[in-house]
Amino acid sequence: MSPITALTAIYSLGIAAGRFLPVELLFICLLIVALIFMTSFLAASGKEFKALLILIVFLGGIAAFQHSSLSSPKFHFRRAEPNPVIRLATAIKDKLIAGEQRTMEEPFASLLGSIIFGSAASPIPDELQDKYRVAGVIHLLVVSGTQVSIIMSVFLGTFKSLGFSRPLTFLFSTLANALFTIMVGAGPSIVRAAVMSEAALFAATFGRDNDFYNSLSLSALALLIFDPLTLFNIGFQLSFVATWALFYLAPIIEEKLSSRMPEYLSRAISVSTAPTIATTALTFYDFAQVSFVAVFTNFLIVPWVEVTVVLGFASTVIGLFLEPVAYVINNTLTLMLMMLNSIIFFFSGLPFACRYFAPPHFIFILLYYAVLIWGAEKLRKNEKFRFNRALIACVIIVIALSSFFGHAFADKNKLTVSVIDVGQGDSILIESPAGRTMLIDGGDTKNKAGRFKVLPYLHSRGVNSLDIVMLTHPHDDHVGGLVDVLNNMKVSLVLDSGQPHTSPAYLKFLKLVQKKKVPYKLGRAGQVIDLGGGVSAHVLWPADKLLTGTQSDLNENSIVIKLEYGKTSFLLVGDLGAEGEGKLLKMGKGLKSDVLKVGHHGSKYSSTQKFLELVSPRYAGISVGAGNTFGHPNDKTLYKLEMLGSGVLRTDKLGDIVFTSDGENIQVKHR
Repeated sequence: MSPITALTAIYSLGIAAGRFLPVELLFICLLIVALIFMTSFLAASGKEFKALLILIVFLGGIAAFQHSSLSSPKFHFRRAEPNPVIRLATAIKDKLIAGEQRTMEEPFASLLGSIIFGSAASPIPDELQDKYRVAGVIHLLVVSGTQVSIIMSVFLGTFKSLGFSRPLTFLFSTLANALFTIMVGAGPSIVRAAVMSEAALFAATFGRDNDFYNSLSLSALALLIFDPLTLFNIGFQLSFVATWALFYLAPIIEEKLSSRMPEYLSRAISVSTAPTIATTALTFYDFAQVSFVAVFTNFLIVPWVEVTVVLGFASTVIGLFLEPVAYVINNTLTLMLMMLNSIIFFFSGLPFACRYFAPPHFIFILLYYAVLIWGAEKLRKNEKFRFNRALIACVIIVIALSSFFGHAFADKNKLTVSVIDVGQGDSILIESPAGRTMLIDGGDTKNKAGRFKVLPYLHSRGVNSLDIVMLTHPHDDHVGGLVDVLNNMKVSLVLDSGQPHTSPAYLKFLKLVQKKKVPYKLGRAGQVIDLGGGVSAHVLWPADKLLTGTQSDLNENSIVIKLEYGKTSFLLVGDLGAEGEGKLLKMGKGLKSDVLKVGHHGSKYSSTQKFLELVSPRYAGISVGAGNTFGHPNDKTLYKLEMLGSGVLRTDKLGDIVFTSDGENIQVKHR
């Protein structure tokens, strides 16, 4: 291992350790100073000197993490005006993208811009982006090595043809590399590609050897010195792992396939397969998803996506001077992008294209890469795979430990009630010990809660379908996100209060229920829903005859359910107000519950004293948005709950709130 690779590895381990070690920054800095002082007394070649140096770099990583995590959230400075270089890069990018939009129809103009400059610079519709993600080719919308290599090749060829000297060619190519990196946002993947490209350019210009691992490590070190928290960025992780796979895994796969098929085919398979295999564990861990079609999709599209990028660059630049020529090229590109979308739409539309599972423990990830490298080395050395007892025993122990410690297994065989942080709105996921699932409300449309909050949370729990979706009432902050849920998940039953409402979100929801032929039922008092595993949901409200003439009929007729599991119970009341609470009290229903989902986000119109005293909850969960304009939750409501001795849990303070019950006791955690 070269010094630069070792330095990067040790520094990265230090940053990772800093996340879990609660050590004061001042103490770490004093320790580093003491160790540096000690090294001055040791010989430069001594083992003690090297050990101290390793320790200093490791502690430096811890200190870097501590400094970054302390300073980032606490200090906010007014954003400075972009410097002239950034303004120039942005202006060039905007002009190039505008040229594409003039000579191509949407969504192909935005798609081409996204492939060349990244989705941040040229966003595409959410639905289209989801198709690319499910098909396992979302990396096409992230600028990386392909774009940088094309830019560098063009400029190198241009400068050489103009008779520039090697140093001058190096200088101008470096400037072009830096300008393009800034132009597309300088994300982890593009910085990695730019640094590695620069290392190769330096080696070629000045006659030095270019070691892959050195340049890869140098790019990682540059990013981590600038911002140590980048280590935990999924884009950083995927970019480096995919690049490593192309250098390490792809040649091994190609060599094994070359004896069985033509060289061009074995190369195409290895290049498309290696990064997918290498990044699967990371996407599984971070996104709780596994794409079962990614290998096939990448094999079909990766080879000719490069052609698309080259033609796209050409038409974009030509469009600045000869727009009619760019128009002709873009007609061809439109056909190519239509074919690309057709392939992606086909594979993403397959029933098991992408599945979501509860994320594994980190030990699983370590095991995955250990087995991957072990298997690759066996193939590289042409050794047979032999599983001895010791190896099998180690694998079983690792799996047992990860099962014991992993959060993916912690809530099995229990009732789980999750109050999802959707901002100003409501969304609750119920998972029974039998594995049946019920989603109550879906948050608002304004903040796209369904897409960015509810669906990711469901995926993180390994939920791929829902047995029941219940809409307590048709206000936007409850129904809005359910549209995205219905569009992306199979739902077996919709339970609705059935109140007439002209909200566009509610009308869209009803239309989607009808279009997808989801069974639809009105929720009325007296119904009992069996969720399996001993969990029952009793519908307490509304009555057959809905309330009218109240301050808010929609709120006062919210569906109210009481979950019962063993000796534990949960009362979920939607946005029920004082008038609805009064009707519940008169009906004499058993309201005493361990957990209350506080009505109407804790507003002053709900949670009357008598109602709260009768429920007498140990825990009170309030779904509320930070800094909302409604003044939720109301101070008087909080005071009443405090006087009752209820533990108040708020999503604006704690994020997602998760209650788990084994039928005897209730545990609470948040994230």
